[in-house]
Amino acid sequence: MIDTVLQSVRAQVLHRVWVFSDLQQSIPAEARRCLSTAVDDFRSLGLPVEQIWYLGDAVEGARLDHLEEMAAMQVEVLTSFGVPLRYVLGNHDFDLLTQDKGRSGRAAIFRDAVLRTPGWRTTDSIESFYFSVRIGEFTVAFFSDHADPMGRWISTHGTVHGEASAYPHDAAAYRQVRDELAGAAGPVITCSHYAFAGGNRPSSLHDLMLPLPANIRLHLYGHAHIGDAVWAGKDLYRKIATVDHHPLIQCDVASLEDGRGSATRSMVLEIYRDRSLGLFFRNHSTRRWEESLMLDAQR
Repeated sequence: MIDTVLQSVRAQVLHRVWVFSDLQQSIPAEARRCLSTAVDDFRSLGLPVEQIWYLGDAVEGARLDHLEEMAAMQVEVLTSFGVPLRYVLGNHDFDLLTQDKGRSGRAAIFRDAVLRTPGWRTTDSIESFYFSVRIGEFTVAFFSDHADPMGRWISTHGTVHGEASAYPHDAAAYRQVRDELAGAAGPVITCSHYAFAGGNRPSSLHDLMLPLPANIRLHLYGHAHIGDAVWAGKDLYRKIATVDHHPLIQCDVASLEDGRGSATRSMVLEIYRDRSLGLFFRNHSTRRWEESLMLDAQR
């Protein structure tokens, strides 16, 4: 039935985005296997996309040669789509920095690869937690993990580790971003490695932006691998939730890996002519759609 729905609304699609997170492998062969599972299945769907949104944890571990190999492999595979990629960092993207405190001169290997790739975008500096882009009438705000380049402080898991007193972003900085989004022209979609309150494994730093403005239509996040009972707990299979005390849907898109998660998964987001949204959750391991959700346009 989901295939039928996709075909029935195809003429109304203005923008289509492929959204995923958490490839999160330390062994290059496993990274290639998991990404190939997702890409091969996605290509079989015949759904051209305008952008790719990658919501963190592209790599795992602190072995530099493995990190560089996995980053290069992902660039090779994902540039073949010929569309812009938007990327936020997750906690495992900082495994190297956490271990060596900047002694290698490298902070986040996949971020370096993103910055070198034409048409790809992430935060302007490693210390920054936010950037935004436009897709049609929508503003898309991306919230990223971030760090001091020498590892004095690192923001992961929704908190600041290390020298918290040196952290440069106070509550007012988060509220300023919220206010900028409230004044954005047209509707807003937010994306992060983490959920807001009410989602799976939420970020306390994100709470500094609450309450969220009414023009935000949707929040997308990773981090909580679907099917991972150890870290996701009782909500291990919950993909769709609301932000606490808000009439705002947030969706878990994780993960591209199938070791901690129970399958290789991603999501397709469609934006239609009337500003309504279609969300389609794909299980690449079984090559089947698992769930879908339609969000009507705000009037």
